[in-house]
Amino acid sequence: MKNKKRIWVAKLSLLFICIFYLFFKSFYVALPQKKAPIQFYHNDFALLFARAIKQAKTVVLTSFGLDQTLKSVLQKKPCTLFLDATQSNTILNKTSFFLNQSGFFHPKILLLDDARVLIGTANLTKNSLFFAANFCVGLYSPHLNAKLKEALFTQQALHYQENALDFFYKAPDALEFLLQFLASTKTHLKIAMYTLTHPKIIECLIALKNRGVFVEIFLDKHPANRPTIETLKKEKICVHMRTKPGMLHTKLAIKDHKALYIGSANWTRRGFSKNHEVLLFLHHLTNSQKDQVFMHFKML
Repeated sequence: MKNKKRIWVAKLSLLFICIFYLFFKSFYVALPQKKAPIQFYHNDFALLFARAIKQAKTVVLTSFGLDQTLKSVLQKKPCTLFLDATQSNTILNKTSFFLNQSGFFHPKILLLDDARVLIGTANLTKNSLFFAANFCVGLYSPHLNAKLKEALFTQQALHYQENALDFFYKAPDALEFLLQFLASTKTHLKIAMYTLTHPKIIECLIALKNRGVFVEIFLDKHPANRPTIETLKKEKICVHMRTKPGMLHTKLAIKDHKALYIGSANWTRRGFSKNHEVLLFLHHLTNSQKDQVFMHFKML
């Protein structure tokens, strides 16, 4: 009788632990930290940003737009918002800056407290968060966090380097750096992009193909991509146009299975000349990080 009672107690204890774990997991998100300074995210973005904001004490956020769900979360936090001028109807009881310029204010940055930085491709709107393919990188970097805050509040260009990382915020040399990054590919280049129309980038991709590099590109079904797709297919470059529901909103490239590009910029003239954008280059991925990137490409 005692043994049966012990078994039931053990089962109930195990059930309680499982329920507690699932409850805890539903409110917790694995943010970057000192021991794991880089984290990748490629789904559940509304939950990711909401939970990350809830865990933080202070928040600085930049976005083209802002979903109502995140507005309600931000209302409860000390935060500063940088939004495009077209979003001036976004009224929060917070410090807000609406940037008016010839192009869009288009970076997607979340600065959490004084150490963490999230950089992604998703606009913080309902369509982008829930119905589009996106990617996000989380970094534990107090220095980059501080430099980015300074750049945002002064609206100065920033090219930041740290270990095997290069980061650009509206920097004039960003396009040239990207072209050099692509041109240095030795064997494989895989790209996912919402719109790709910049002639210099297209020329670079064709040159890579002619040099023997295997180039594979995933593009959204946006009408602006049709001439690009025709041009690249004529050059025998492997191009996939999205057929799944929702947008392919990712702006991502992996070079030689070891170096990653992610940014807010579409690869267009406007993206590199008029808009405020961010670009991030990670030059040495771990095997686990590579697996996550390739898993994302499989989902496209």
